Amino acid sequence: MAKSANAGLTVAAHNLSQADLVQLCQTSTIGKCLPNAFYIHHSALPHLHESLVNQEQTARRLLEDPVPFTLVKFHFEQPKISYLYYPEFDAEPHPLLRSSTIVDWQTGTTETRDYSDAANTRYSTARKPLLPPAIPTTTASPT
Repeated sequence: MAKSANAGLTVAAHNLSQADLVQLCQTSTIGKCLPNAFYIHHSALPHLHESLVNQEQTARRLLEDPVPFTLVKFHFEQPKISYLYYPEFDAEPHPLLRSSTIVDWQTGTTETRDYSDAANTRYSTARKPLLPPAIPTTTASPT
């Protein structure tokens, strides 16, 4: 269910256009870029371009409560960021997605989805591109 967040913060996120966000994601030396989205491990966020860091921090401030997350997904087609929680990301080769929180910085709304009972939500791609250089393989999830 979508929740209304602090709409006053949505303006700050618009300092970076969607086209600029896509370009910065596509040229990032870390993270995983797919045709419609860019994924990054939470520990690699400080290593992103400053504009992407600011965009993510603005989206996180729109959350009413802190949420656990492992990966951040920057959407290319919509002004959204998803916080994906894979609690076994560091221990399991194909961990299960437990929850996802989507922040729409254009509308100022958030939506959390629980995948605890869902089938087929396993992460199944290489992890190394998502991590910053020389990071330990075990990293705690922020909350």
